[in-house]
Formats: sequence, C-alpha cells, structure tokens
Amino acid sequence: MAFGLPCVGVFGQAMEEIIRHEETGLLVPPEDSDALAKALARLLSQPALRQRMGEAARQRVAREFTWARVVERIAADLPGVVEHELAHYR
Repeated sequence: MAFGLPCVGVFGQAMEEIIRHEETGLLVPPEDSDALAKALARLLSQPALRQRMGEAARQRVAREFTWARVVERIAADLPGVVEHELAHYR
C-alpha cells in the first residue's frame, strides 16, 4: 500500500483493519484459491481500478500508518493497559 499498490488479503484475519475492500484493495474468503485468482486477475486486467485503489491505499498509509499515528494509538490505550496490569498485583 505504501508503494501505491492495491492489496489482496483474506477476510477474517485482521486484514479488514488494514485493507478497505473495494477501496484500497480486495478481500477474499480464506482458502478460496478461485476467489484469489479472480481478485488478482481483476486488478491486472483493470488498470484504472488498480490505479484508483493504489492511490487510495497510498493515501491511507500516509494518513493512518505512520509511526506518529501508531504511537498516538498506543499512547491512548496505554494508561488503561497499565491500570489493568497493576490490578493483578494489588
């Protein structure tokens, strides 16, 4: 995605948190080689779709997956995690 390419991933394995189906790439059912082949063939045969999804993917990475954003998300959750862990030792 950071290279401006749409991705193909699998439903149900946390890929939905990264790849937005039909926006930044395509998601297929797990262990479905026919669906995987169709998704790849679709992207290979449709340059405009590939370009649109690739650009959306690049923008999503630049917006959501920078180290600064990762630190923000972790920092927001950290006090609750620390408090939860400390409760085990009280």
